Amino acid sequence: MGTLSEGVEQVVVTCLSVRKGERVVIITDLETRRIADALRDRIVEQGCSPSFFVLEDFHARPLPSLPPELEKAVKETDVSIYAAQSAPGELGSFRLPLLRVINANKTIRHAHMIQITEQIMTEGMCVDYNKVREATAKVKDIVTGATSIHITTQLGTDLEVTLDPETRWVACDGNIKPGTWTNLPDGEIFTCPISVDGIAVVDGVLGDEMQKFGSLKKHPVTLKLEGARVKDIECANHEIRDMHRRIVFESDENSNRIGEFAFGTNLGLKHLIGSMLQDEKYPSVHMATGDPLGVPIKEPWSSKTHVDGVITKTTAVVDGRTIMKNGKYTIL
Repeated sequence: MGTLSEGVEQVVVTCLSVRKGERVVIITDLETRRIADALRDRIVEQGCSPSFFVLEDFHARPLPSLPPELEKAVKETDVSIYAAQSAPGELGSFRLPLLRVINANKTIRHAHMIQITEQIMTEGMCVDYNKVREATAKVKDIVTGATSIHITTQLGTDLEVTLDPETRWVACDGNIKPGTWTNLPDGEIFTCPISVDGIAVVDGVLGDEMQKFGSLKKHPVTLKLEGARVKDIECANHEIRDMHRRIVFESDENSNRIGEFAFGTNLGLKHLIGSMLQDEKYPSVHMATGDPLGVPIKEPWSSKTHVDGVITKTTAVVDGRTIMKNGKYTIL
C-alpha cells in the first residue's frame, strides 16, 4: 500500500515518462476530479501545461458521442490520460471512438484509467514496475508463436484456446511507448484468439457495466463457448445472468465473440478488489467478449461492447508447457 502521490508519480514518470514542454491532455469527470487534479499538478511540475477536460462540461452522462474538442486534442497531443468513471452505454458511444482516435495517433503515449479510484492508485499503481516488466517479458517469450492454450480450474473451467501464431500479443508492463496505450495500473499480456471452446467459470469480476456486481465468488458465471462465440450464460444470481445475457447476445453481431484472451502479470497484487481495472492485472487469466481493442487480426471486426471476465486459480498449459498452476506462475 502506497500513497496517492506515489501512485501519481508512477503514472506520470515511471509509466508515461512525461517530459518538459510536451503536449498533455487529461480527461476526467466530477467523481474522479481529485485524482485528475493530482495528476495535473505533477505534470505541471514536469514543465508542461496540460489541457484539462471534464466530461460533464460537454454533456450529462452518459456521453452520446466523442466531443469534437476532445477528438482534436487527442489527435494533436504527445501524452494523454483518461482518468474517469464509466457510464452505461458510453463504451460504444464515446470510449471506443476515443480509443480509435488514440490508435490512429502513431506517436501518442496514452494511459487509460477507466474506473480509477484512490484505492487503485495506492495499490496497483504503487507496485514495483521493474518486477511487472520482468514477469510480462517472461510470459510473452513463451506465448509468442503459440498455437494452443489449455485452461482449467477446480471450479470447472475447461477451455481450449486456439491461436494464430502470427497474431501479436500486446504486452502491457507499465512502460508506455510512443504510439501505444495501456490501462493503468498495468501488468498483462493479451491477444485476440482464433477460437475458444469449452466451459469458462468466471469467479473473479466482470467488466464494464457488469462491474457493479463486484466479486463473483459467491455467484460465479458459467459461459459455454463454441468456436469464438459464447453460446450460453448461466448464473445462480438471475439478475447477473439476465443482464450479462442481454449485453452479450443482444448488443450487436459480435458482442458474443471472444475479442481478448489475457494473462495478468502484476505480481504485486495479492487479492481481488472487485474492480476490473486492477483485477485483470492480478496473476490469473481473463478474457473478454466484444471488441478486440485494436489487436491486429487478419479479418478485422469490431463491437460496441467489451466485457472482461477474470478466472482465478487457473492452470494454464501453453503448447504442452505448464506456465501457471492453481493461479501461481511456475515460470517466474
